[in-house]
Amino acid sequence: MKLTYVPIVFAFDNNFSIPIKVTITSLFKYALDNTIYKVYCIVSNDIDEKNLDSIIQLSKNQRHEIIFLKANNHFNQAHVHRKITQAAYYRLMLHELIPLEDKVIYADVDILFNGDLKELFEVDLKKNILAGVKNLYIHQVFDSLMLKFDYWSKYFFDLKDEYINSGFLIMNLKEIRKTKIWEKWIDLSKNQWEFHDQDILNFTCKNKIHFLPPKYNMTYPLREDEAYKWGLFNENLLLETPIVYHFTASKPWHSKYLNQSDVWWVFLKENTDLYDYFLQKYFKDIPFKKRFKGSFINKVVKFKQFFKKTFHLNNRN
Repeated sequence: MKLTYVPIVFAFDNNFSIPIKVTITSLFKYALDNTIYKVYCIVSNDIDEKNLDSIIQLSKNQRHEIIFLKANNHFNQAHVHRKITQAAYYRLMLHELIPLEDKVIYADVDILFNGDLKELFEVDLKKNILAGVKNLYIHQVFDSLMLKFDYWSKYFFDLKDEYINSGFLIMNLKEIRKTKIWEKWIDLSKNQWEFHDQDILNFTCKNKIHFLPPKYNMTYPLREDEAYKWGLFNENLLLETPIVYHFTASKPWHSKYLNQSDVWWVFLKENTDLYDYFLQKYFKDIPFKKRFKGSFINKVVKFKQFFKKTFHLNNRN
């Protein structure tokens, strides 16, 4: 049996040092027998050593390997706002932090794997810098972004159907080193980008991106019942079994009663020893009113959809 070596990178600070255990557990669970993951964790200086020890334990009695690397300081002056930290920019320096790899998969921590990544990693990037999935949310709000941000109409006016989500990527480190595109990334990180590294990558890698099917980055908008109506992906592609669930915006550990969080909580309970930890933390940290935010709305939407379908069928009969 031929073994396939797949390097994958996560970047995080101490805030995500517990959720990453769920992510890596799902990665290992769905690995095929001939897939070997080399997991690189780019971590900030605030990381708790106890948390690092608990993460490394995930590779115990496994064929996979976990390696920790400290982030460099290239992005100390990077623009951060909302809840985005400097850790979001670490993916922009992987060519330097991981010099022995020519191609890697990069994944955000707020991801749950549901399949093996061997086939994905074998995608030929050719001269492309990145491979990623088109961003349906940006497609949906594109016109308002054009009005709200001057730089958006200047740099992204023709990217409505091509702007990708940067939370799950294949990165061509060899080409990044060759073109020295990373020098632009450092300079641009100081600008007031609304979507931080994601804007930078879409701006600088225009026409050098290989587009992946949506199953490799199933965000909340892509998992909505009528996502195909936006025209970014056909319905058959959206019906494929997700390989990567990506919990953009509201994190599942902060939104237990959001319908799309169910898959994360079920996996957590059935495959880890962290269910009680997250459940207790959820009820302790999340105000009562926010616990059900979105759940009622989701139920109303589903009821309306059910009513419309029922009414339509009755009319046909």
